[in-house]
Amino acid sequence: MRRRNHTDSIPRTMDQVEHKTPPHDAQAEQAILGAVFKDNAAMAAVRDTIRPQDFYLEQHQIIFEAMVKLADQGVPIDLVTMMDHLDSAGLLGEAGRVSYLCQLIDATPTAENARHYARIVRGKTKRRNVQRTIEWLQEIALADRGDEEELEAVLSVLIREVRQGIDKNPSLNFIGDFIDEAAEHLDGKYDGLPTGFPEFDYKLFGLAGLTILGAAPKVGKSVWALNVALNVARKGGVVHYYDVENGRPLVMRRLLSNFYSKTITQLKNERAWQGVAKTDFPTAIPGFHLCTEHAGMKPDVIHREAQKIEGKDVLIVLDSLQKLPPLEKQRRDSIDRWLRELEQIKHDVKITILLISELSRGEKETHYRNPTLGAFKESGDIEYSMDMGLQFTKAQGESGNMILHCVANRTGESGPIATYSYQDFKYWRWAEVPQRGGAGMGDRA
Repeated sequence: MRRRNHTDSIPRTMDQVEHKTPPHDAQAEQAILGAVFKDNAAMAAVRDTIRPQDFYLEQHQIIFEAMVKLADQGVPIDLVTMMDHLDSAGLLGEAGRVSYLCQLIDATPTAENARHYARIVRGKTKRRNVQRTIEWLQEIALADRGDEEELEAVLSVLIREVRQGIDKNPSLNFIGDFIDEAAEHLDGKYDGLPTGFPEFDYKLFGLAGLTILGAAPKVGKSVWALNVALNVARKGGVVHYYDVENGRPLVMRRLLSNFYSKTITQLKNERAWQGVAKTDFPTAIPGFHLCTEHAGMKPDVIHREAQKIEGKDVLIVLDSLQKLPPLEKQRRDSIDRWLRELEQIKHDVKITILLISELSRGEKETHYRNPTLGAFKESGDIEYSMDMGLQFTKAQGESGNMILHCVANRTGESGPIATYSYQDFKYWRWAEVPQRGGAGMGDRA
């Protein structure tokens, strides 16, 4: 798989730009990698300055990203561990194989200058960003489209990007510069993925970032996540659904029941649906992909698969956090590690992640009535990692309905969000109870 560099999407509009290699320093990139091999302490000296994406050469991106992962795991970074990691991820060939790794070590005389090399590489990244922005300006100038106000707005944004690319740190901006951006956000132009539940989408602008959903056992949190995933796929989005909780047969039965509005018993007894299911079912949700095998549920594998579809409406669902394959010896450490890895995936690939979590069993009835952030099982890093936290509680009275609460939200409303009925649960489908003032994301003016 080819990784995307900063300059991959640059529009070429002039011959002299077409053939000019973007700014980079291959020797400085090699020196950083060689320095880390020679002295792992060099990693701490460079990580606060550069990221894998700052390397211009693809094989250097792959190697440095592997170094970061090994460092996060507390694994020494040497030729043996690097070969093992890259080989397990299927990236050894793209990284240049053993001969190139040895070349990096031999070509670096000392690890003492690693921080200086990192500054050089970061500087080249900024220059590539400036080049990209200037070329976009050329594209706009030569294109015969857009009115004057639109061009001025675009120019304002791109000029700020040039300044940020040159400055050591992103420049401070006048608050008035962001009014239009804020207005567009409120108008729904930067909403998250529509869930298919109008009240939820109206109040929370859809699903975005890393969202963690918790509830007591057997309440229906997996079904809610499946409903959301099915709706995203029906709208043309891409879904990667990882399930270690229920298994492939059960997930498929629920999907088919929901899709055809038939109970599991009806699906079993009626055969007519099978004749068309192989064509109309996948045709309706072509972007839905399911994984129930532990081998496919590794952070680097999930990351790599997500990178293949970057830029689309993408939802990753994981069910559930506490049952994901362990990454550390201690359960709590493994959960915290998973959360860090998912955060990194979210930031790197700009996708939406819905993660299902158990609640602390000892407080089951309390959480049924009073949702709290601390209710999430092993909640240590959860509250710091999530962009949004959701929990189901029982509605008062005899209705049997469930209320979905937002217990944490970086970008908007919290508190009771929507009420759900079990009336269609025989089809493994939640029914959102209409509330006054509710409107779908697409219905807002």
